[in-house]
Amino acid sequence: MNIIDKYSQKQIGNIQFHTNDEIDIIINNAVARFEQYKNSSHDDRSKWLNIIEKVLVQHKSELSVLICQEAGKPLFYAENEIDRCIRTTQLGLRYFDKLENKSIQVDFTNAPHQSAIVKRFPVGVIFGIAPFNFPINLALHKIIPAIASGNCIIIKPSPFTPLSLQFLIDRINIHLPQGLIQIIHCENDQAEHIVKDQRIKMVSFTGSAQVGWHIKSLIPKNKVALELGGNAAVYIDLEENLEEIATKVAQGAYLFAGQICISTQRIFVHQDCYDYFKTLLIEAIENISSGNPMDNVFNGPLIDAHHLHRIDDWVNASVTQGAKILAGGYILDEDKNCYAPTLIEGAKKGMLVFDEEVFGPLATINKVKNYREAITQINVSKYGLQVGVFTSDKTIVSNFFNDIEAGGVIVNNVPGFRKDEMPYGGIKDSGFGREGVEYAIEEMTELKLLIE
Repeated sequence: MNIIDKYSQKQIGNIQFHTNDEIDIIINNAVARFEQYKNSSHDDRSKWLNIIEKVLVQHKSELSVLICQEAGKPLFYAENEIDRCIRTTQLGLRYFDKLENKSIQVDFTNAPHQSAIVKRFPVGVIFGIAPFNFPINLALHKIIPAIASGNCIIIKPSPFTPLSLQFLIDRINIHLPQGLIQIIHCENDQAEHIVKDQRIKMVSFTGSAQVGWHIKSLIPKNKVALELGGNAAVYIDLEENLEEIATKVAQGAYLFAGQICISTQRIFVHQDCYDYFKTLLIEAIENISSGNPMDNVFNGPLIDAHHLHRIDDWVNASVTQGAKILAGGYILDEDKNCYAPTLIEGAKKGMLVFDEEVFGPLATINKVKNYREAITQINVSKYGLQVGVFTSDKTIVSNFFNDIEAGGVIVNNVPGFRKDEMPYGGIKDSGFGREGVEYAIEEMTELKLLIE
């Protein structure tokens, strides 16, 4: 399969899909190696994680360029991804204490026992499925906690962006024990067979809600972690620094052509500052650069032509249903799969641009009477990943934290804020379980009790 530069559309590499026989060998190898590595020492695991960090540091430039080319990600943002990868790997060294014996208090009155301890044990072979938008870091959010907790992992990259992860794994596997981390390239039907294979003890998936919940339905008795995105919202209350906020919101909506799970998609603004903020936001959108991601623009190409035309269809449908285009609303460059940064006013429930995850350079804006109406409108969504709120009112912050149906509330920033230490994940259709190395270690282990 040929892999293309998402902007130039030129071939930059190719991959060969594994055969079913090769996949069977990979899984058998992982099962055998797990028996060897499940009792590995923290010192050994630390050494393995340090090797990954060293390779990331050594090859930051090559990896950044590969990500920029195969994902269409702005080069500065690809470099930021590798910095985050290094941080993610370092975090794997921090949480070994979660795997130690822990005493718990039990009332042993009239019982022939004196102590109780719990300990976390690795689950076995993990199958990780990574998306195209963060092809290395989101893969490492599966790989690093898997290794830190004593599991073996098989990782499948997106067929849109397999080269950067293959580049990394080829270089780290020179130094790592055989079978600890293995990479698979396969068709969707093959991936489904892997998911259902009884030798796989957990699936960690990042991608669309449709695919994620289908995976969960296939293996109801197995451990599953799902990070499925959403249509993230932000509320702007009465604030003095609206110009700065407008710039943040625009960047949060259109960075990497909006192809981020927590891109700002739905914007709700207090009625008393709505008109002024809308003007500022349109001005900020006009300053969003578009074009070649190697030139460090904010808004580069979409991942393929299908999604370019899907977004254009959704925009046109919203206008037919009564919404109004305030900025953009058209294909910027069909040959390069670039869509203009778009802002739509008056979108509502029943419109695809409001109900679904656009995963493109599109945001909607609506006026609300107050924060309570904003909370109601935000919670209408079937998704619930992260929400942003700009306010200096602690009461509003408290109400958002208590009442918003989402995995996280970000105060005075857009919902796209993420650090790799955070427990990251959503509720409703946005997912099941949490990422973030500390929390993924819990997902990838089973708690066992010892009474003596």
